[in-house]
Amino acid sequence: MLKLPQISVFGHTRTYLSEQQRLIDDLPTYPEKVIAARVAWGGKDRNIFKEIRATLDDICPGARRCHYCEDSAADEVEHIWPKKFYPEKTFVWQNYLFACGPCNGSSKRDQFAIFDANGTQVDIVRRKNDPVTQPPIGTPLFIDPSAEDPTEYLSLDLNTGLFVPLHPDGSQEFKRAEYTIKVLGLNTRDYLSRARRNAYASYKDALNAYARLKEEGSSIAVLNNKRMEINKKHHPTVWHEMKVIASLGIAHQNEFEQSPELYQV
Repeated sequence: MLKLPQISVFGHTRTYLSEQQRLIDDLPTYPEKVIAARVAWGGKDRNIFKEIRATLDDICPGARRCHYCEDSAADEVEHIWPKKFYPEKTFVWQNYLFACGPCNGSSKRDQFAIFDANGTQVDIVRRKNDPVTQPPIGTPLFIDPSAEDPTEYLSLDLNTGLFVPLHPDGSQEFKRAEYTIKVLGLNTRDYLSRARRNAYASYKDALNAYARLKEEGSSIAVLNNKRMEINKKHHPTVWHEMKVIASLGIAHQNEFEQSPELYQV
């Protein structure tokens, strides 16, 4: 999972989102806002959201791959902060990602947690028949790739295809990485780790192919096409991790030293 490029919507779409959110925000009580958010989302303008999906598609890895797992097709507009608990973010553009069903519907759903003022994890939960009360204020555990760089919290083991926290066990950074991995099922869905290992083999082939083309004196156009091919592959976190271990002198350093321009891909 990588930090997403910053992109926005304009014109009628931005106006529509602002107006819909204002109607919710202007209600006097939190329970009313929760109900209004649910109703408004159910009746949202389909044409507007076609444009929103198209805009989110522009920042998808590969061919419309999920912003979270980078594997399955993205087909659901996901609320990073669940609208069930945070109606004030229902029509906020910055709260949207393009996710696949397994990540959004089967894994993350409405799971959310915060660190309270004492640094204690508080799971935000509202069960059937529970009173509709506003969640406490705090720092989210879930890593938001639209606003943060996930690679500052977790890395990918290229041999196993599993994500691992970067920071010491017990730190808030560790807990955030662990929570995000768990909520999205990034390590528990075995097909994802297999796909990442397969992607690693594919990226290595592409890296070697680029090196050969360069040694053979291929034209700039040919090399540019190969870089574009690499840039459009699925699981770009694999490629990111390859660049990291190359810069650390662990593996692939010779190939990247011969073609430093690939660090920009």
